[in-house]
Amino acid sequence: MFDLLFSLFYLHLMKNTKLSATIDEQIEILKGRGMTLDFDEQKTKDILGDIGYYRLGFYWRSFDLKYSEDTEEEDHKFKEGTHFSTIVELYYLNYELRLLLLRYLHRAEINLRSKIIYRLSRKYKTNPLWFCDKNIMEANYVDKFNNSIYKNIKFWNKPISYHHKKYDEDKYAPAWKTIEFFDFGQTLGLFQNLKFDADRKMVIRDYPEFFKTNHFRTAIRSLIELRNACSHGSVLFDYRGNNTLPYIDGVKYNEKVPKNFDSQLRLLSYFIGKISQNRKKELHEKLNMVFAKFSTNPEIEEIVKNEIGYIHFK
Repeated sequence: MFDLLFSLFYLHLMKNTKLSATIDEQIEILKGRGMTLDFDEQKTKDILGDIGYYRLGFYWRSFDLKYSEDTEEEDHKFKEGTHFSTIVELYYLNYELRLLLLRYLHRAEINLRSKIIYRLSRKYKTNPLWFCDKNIMEANYVDKFNNSIYKNIKFWNKPISYHHKKYDEDKYAPAWKTIEFFDFGQTLGLFQNLKFDADRKMVIRDYPEFFKTNHFRTAIRSLIELRNACSHGSVLFDYRGNNTLPYIDGVKYNEKVPKNFDSQLRLLSYFIGKISQNRKKELHEKLNMVFAKFSTNPEIEEIVKNEIGYIHFK
C-alpha cells in the first residue's frame, strides 16, 4: 500500500515539476513552440549557455500567444514570425538601459544625500551627531540606529572603522562621515524620520514643485524601486512601479499607464534637471539613442511604443 501511494505521489511530482533540459533540448523546445532560430546553431547554443534559457524567457513572454504562470510550457506557442535574434536584442536593450539609468539614479542619490548632510549639519553645527539625537530625529529611529544601520557601516567602510581607531571613545563618527555611507534607502529613511517638517522642507527647498514633503518621499521611493530593478537585472520594458507617482508641476507622465517605465523616466529626468540642465539634456540624448538603436527592429519598435509607451525626449 505504501509503495503504491509513493508511486502515485512520485508520478504527480514528476508531472508537476519542470525538469532541467540540455541546451540541445532547449533548442528543440523553442522550435516546437514556433520560434524562428535565425542564428546558426553554434551561436544559438553559445547564447543559451551565456545568458541562459530561463533568463531569456522573461524577454519572450511578450511574444507568447497565451502566456500565464499556470500554463504548461509545452502549451505556449509564439506569435508567428517570432525571431530568436529579436529576443536577444530585447535583452541587450534592457541591459543598456539598466547601465544608463544606474548612472543617473546614482547622481540623484548622491545629490539628496549631500543636501541632507550639508544643510542639516550647518543648521545643527554644534551637534555633529544630530542624526542620532532624539531632539531632532524620531526616537524609534535613534533607538534602532546602531543595530540596523551603523554596525554594517562601521564594519564595511574603512574611513568609519579608522575613525573609531583614532577616536575610540566616540559612539558614532560625525554626520558628514557617517551619512556619506548611507545607501539610497537609508538616506530616505533618515529624511523620513526627521522630527520636524521644517527640516525636511529645508532639505528639499530646491524642489518647489512639490506641495507636500510626503509627495517628495513618494517620488524618491519610486526612484529607489527603479534603482533596485536596474541593479538586480529586472525586465524594464514592462516595469510598473508600486507607488502612484506624485503630481509635480511641469512633469507630464504617460497618460495611458501613469506608473509605467516611460513615466519613471520622466520622474528621473525631473530630478536630474534639478542637479544640472546639461546632465538632463545628456540623459535625454542617451535615452533617445538607445531606443533608436534597437527600434530599427520592427518587433522591438512595437514593444517600445506599446509596452514602454516611450515618447522621445525633445
